[in-house]
Amino acid sequence: MVDNGVIIDSGTAYTWLAQDAYNALSEQVQSLFRETLQRYRGMTNQLCYVGSVREDLSGFPVVTFHFTNRAQLVLDTQSMFLHIAPIVFCLAIGSSAVNEDNSKNLSVIGMMAKQNYNMGYELVKTSCTSKELIVSFLRTRA
Repeated sequence: MVDNGVIIDSGTAYTWLAQDAYNALSEQVQSLFRETLQRYRGMTNQLCYVGSVREDLSGFPVVTFHFTNRAQLVLDTQSMFLHIAPIVFCLAIGSSAVNEDNSKNLSVIGMMAKQNYNMGYELVKTSCTSKELIVSFLRTRA
């Protein structure tokens, strides 16, 4: 679907949300950081902060996108934020309304959001599925 739908795109790095969804997410992020992090004003069209994702965002809540048929995509800080400088990070999610006014109801899920998932789409049923990848590292002792 193009109008009020979601596109899952492996060729797009960022996620672009419909205007209303982006506004709600952006307001929540700003309210969580208001007292603790300084806003970085060098990127006027992005929500950026001075700090470190790894050090300053411990305990940050996950964001879950819910799709039809109970498919969901859970975003942690590594999937939501991107360092643009050693001590500056930005929300890797933007509003689709910046592209054109007629795309303000469109959402595009980019590869940063899906980096820990296998995504599938069944053409006949037109349904989306997701499977979280569980990666474990074994430590060997010498």
